[in-house]
Formats: sequence, structure tokens, C-alpha cells
Amino acid sequence: MEESPSLIVFVDAFPYSELMKAPFLNGFRYRRPLVPNIGYSVNLQAEIFTGKSPDDLGYFCDWKFDPEKSPFRSWNKILSLLTPLEFGYLPRRFVHKVLSRFRGVECKDIPMRFLPHLSPTKRDVFSMDFPGGSLFTQFGFAIIKCTDFRGELWERDVAVFEKAKEELKTRPRLVLMLGALDGCGHWEGVGSAKWDSLIGALDDKCRELCEVYERHYRGGTVAVLSDHGMSNVQRGHKIDLSRLNGKRCKCFVDGTIIRVWSGDEDVLDDASKYLNSVDWGSLLSEAERRDAGITNREFGDLIFIANEGEQICPSFWGAKLSKGMHGYRASNKQMGIALLSWEPRMAPREWAAQQVYRELRRAMGEGED
Repeated sequence: MEESPSLIVFVDAFPYSELMKAPFLNGFRYRRPLVPNIGYSVNLQAEIFTGKSPDDLGYFCDWKFDPEKSPFRSWNKILSLLTPLEFGYLPRRFVHKVLSRFRGVECKDIPMRFLPHLSPTKRDVFSMDFPGGSLFTQFGFAIIKCTDFRGELWERDVAVFEKAKEELKTRPRLVLMLGALDGCGHWEGVGSAKWDSLIGALDDKCRELCEVYERHYRGGTVAVLSDHGMSNVQRGHKIDLSRLNGKRCKCFVDGTIIRVWSGDEDVLDDASKYLNSVDWGSLLSEAERRDAGITNREFGDLIFIANEGEQICPSFWGAKLSKGMHGYRASNKQMGIALLSWEPRMAPREWAAQQVYRELRRAMGEGED
């Protein structure tokens, strides 16, 4: 059977509430809000394009407690010698960049003494070798990613659009992965002049691309979607790491999510009491974890989520407060994301993001597995 043409434009961190700032995209006949799951892009993107939960995928967030698979497993002595450099921001950033380049993994601002205990996820659903396959690998999509280009974030996105115009001449199934809006949201904030300008520029580029698509193909599936929203940060909060990390307890502190591991129930009880004592976030209940598909204890014996607009700072994400963050509960208003489509079977009603995989298959006329 001849391939049905399909164009998917993925925009990292595009809140549904910001759609009115993009006249072309807001003019799509079928517009649907999506409810993202809990976590960050590394698992949220995979959930959308595989239809699998973190439990099914085998990972959640960018790092986990796994000393046996840590790329720094044998570096304890070296990292101990480097630890004094962490007390200065510039020396710490320099050492982290060197470590990241040398080991081929982004160390963010993870304290050096933690690195030998942690293993990175290093999974990318926009890769042809994604374990278990994805919508893209199963149905022969050409993948164009912003990370394949050099330059400023928006320059990379522009390069993706330009390459896509050429690829559409011969490739009926194409997916674009764009990342500039996410970076802008973190460092400029939602509603800033740069944010609004970038949404306008994205809108123009999407219009140009769809015009090229229409010249080459009739019908088919055109979809624009995201993985999570973005909320402006109102307050920062410091965590006492000594309450969550020690000989019998390890933790990972992201900008909005804290995960704690321990084989000792008394230690976990103490950590739980400490996290429950703050008024700017809360622990996920077992029911919430089941609903989100993050029951695997490798993801954390305890998982704490900050409230919308709150940021843990300093954290392993960074030492400075961001203008915008995500990783909050999906019920928060700025976390809602958009699915825009030319496909009538994707008529407006709210979906959980994991449903997108199945519905895209149907829209392409492929049915179920």
C-alpha cells in the first residue's frame, strides 16, 4: 500500500494557553488540548510517540540512582579532589562542562559527590535506534532535529525548517523536532517580549512549511504538538540535602522534582516527613503513581513535585533561578499542551498525551498494532 503522507511538527514547551498568539496555528480546523504526564521531556516525548508509560519504557526523568551503570562509577577519588571547586560558580561550571564533554553526558549542576551513584537515561525518541521502536521508526519517518545543527537555539530551528522544505520533495513522512521555545521559556519567561516574538516566528515558519507540504501532497496528516507547557517561576526554595542524602539514602533534586531512594523504611519515613513539612509542593501518592505509570521504585521510593510557579534552587538543574519551569502536575493550567491537526478524526476533546500515538496511527490509516 502507498504511504499516506504525514507531517508532524513537534514544538518543545508550547502551552495550549499560548495558541492565540499564533494566528496560523490557531486557525487549524481541529485543535485539541492534551494533558501531559508527570516528568520531563525525556520521558514525556517518548510517551507521546510510543503510547507507553514510564513503567513500560523503563525510565523516568534524565537520571536515576544506579551506581553499577554510572559513567562515573570509578571516579570517586578524582571527584572528591575536585569537590572544593564546587564552592565557586564559575569553577564549578567549568569542571561540569569538562566532565560532560569527557564522559559524553550532560552533568547539569549535579554535585560531584553524587555522580558515581547516578546513571543517565540517555534516551531520545527522535532517534532511529530508540529501544522498542516508535511511531517514527515503525512507519518510515524522516527525522529532522534541532540538535543536529549548530548555532543559537532559534537558528537551529530555522535550519530544521529549511531542511524540511527540501526533504518534503521526496519524503512523504517527515517529523520536525524544535527546541528554541523551551529555552526561551526557561531564561526569558512566558509572555516576555522574546517569547511572544518567537511564537510569532514559529507561526510564520509553520505556515511556510505547510504551504510547501500542500504543493507536494494532497490530504494526509498534518499535526503540530508539544510535550509540556511552561509556567513562570514566582519563588525559589532551598532544600536541606543532608535530610535526603547520606549513607543510607540518596536523592536527585531537579528544578521541580525531587526523588529519594533508600532501602531503609525509617530513613524514608524521615525523608517523607521533611518533604511533607514544606507548603510549596507535595509527594506523589501511590494512586497518583499508578495513574501516571511510574510505580517502578527505580524511579524513586519517594517522588516530590513542586507546586506551579515554585522552583527548587539551587538544584541539580542549576544554581540560579529560572524565569520559567515545567515538570509540575499536569492539572496546572500552563502545563496543558496542544495537538493541532488537519485530520477530522482528531476532533476537539481533551486527551491524555499517551493517546496521541494510537490516534496518529489511525489518522494515517494504519490501525492498531
